[in-house]
Amino acid sequence: MFIMVFVGYLLFNTALLIPEIDGQYYFFKNKYTPQESQIAFDKTYAKRPQIVVVYAAKKDLKVMGNGPYDYFDIFTGKFKQTKHFSQLIWTYNDLGLLGLLIVIFLAFTLIKSLNLKKESALLLSLVFLMYLFMTNAYSDLAMMLSFLLIRNSRSKLLQSKITQE
Repeated sequence: MFIMVFVGYLLFNTALLIPEIDGQYYFFKNKYTPQESQIAFDKTYAKRPQIVVVYAAKKDLKVMGNGPYDYFDIFTGKFKQTKHFSQLIWTYNDLGLLGLLIVIFLAFTLIKSLNLKKESALLLSLVFLMYLFMTNAYSDLAMMLSFLLIRNSRSKLLQSKITQE
């Protein structure tokens, strides 16, 4: 374990010798502080990681959220918080920590139902969590599931017509 941490430390410091990587590190180090994140959040241009920093450092923990449409009102199409949102941020704001844990549990349950090897399931879980962090994934998933159910029922109907003839 110590060797892995040491190698990671050496690789990180070696990577900082590259000007582009050092510039990005400097940007992240200065723009993702609680103070800078709060300013961006208040002015409604905060990026997703900055929203997480604000929720973690500046806001009280929400066990239960503020209810539906608190972050984004679907009827008016307007954001009530900042303009960046994701499935995880939206869920935390509307349903709180309890809702967030349920959404993450649902993601792991969906991936577990695929009966993948442990390494593949872990990789897919990480990718899916990142996807949940970047967009509203469950609406996409619901659309694809609806499409597949309609397609499957039509193919079964077609198959039954063929066997009858």
